[in-house]
Amino acid sequence: MKIWDYIKENQVWVSKSLPSSAKQYINQYLNTSQMEQDGPSRTEIELHTASLLLQTNIFVYCKSGVHWTWKKYSPFNSTVHHGIYLYMDRNKFDVVVAVENSKFPPNLNKNEYYYQDPKKTAMINTRKRKQEQITNLNNKRYKLDDQFRHTQQQKTSDKYKLDAQYRSRQMHMQKQKYAFDASYALKKKTICKVAILKL
Repeated sequence: MKIWDYIKENQVWVSKSLPSSAKQYINQYLNTSQMEQDGPSRTEIELHTASLLLQTNIFVYCKSGVHWTWKKYSPFNSTVHHGIYLYMDRNKFDVVVAVENSKFPPNLNKNEYYYQDPKKTAMINTRKRKQEQITNLNNKRYKLDDQFRHTQQQKTSDKYKLDAQYRSRQMHMQKQKYAFDASYALKKKTICKVAILKL
């Protein structure tokens, strides 16, 4: 397997690039992982190494506690969101195989990149459209109705003060947004500068 070979040949450099939590395990990993055999990519060492080898970000959508979050494996410090996006199913990632080696459903053309069931797509689109309508109506009411806005702000504020799990989740989401959304980060920095200037 190419990633395993890359780790073995560049062990010192890969080790320097890994986060501190993974550095101490690289020798043990090479001896026990059986990574030289083809199979699903399972570990953070493999994801970090793949990002180094490919010189691109790898984003993994995985469950953290009861919530789903994006984890970023990056060969460089960057706010760029281009890269490889993976979905974590339990504790593994499915192997990506060449199109020629894949078995296709009868209504999938070899040149297509993905398969969608038209019935499911229509059902999802209808549900999504209804949800967007509800969200738009709530947003409109929030902008126009002072009492509704005040009530919603009070509910959110109370929940933030009383619910430690909610507060932690909100703080985590703000950090993620700050790290991955350049315009949001710039806005926050500007607000901080204005606050400092007022002092």
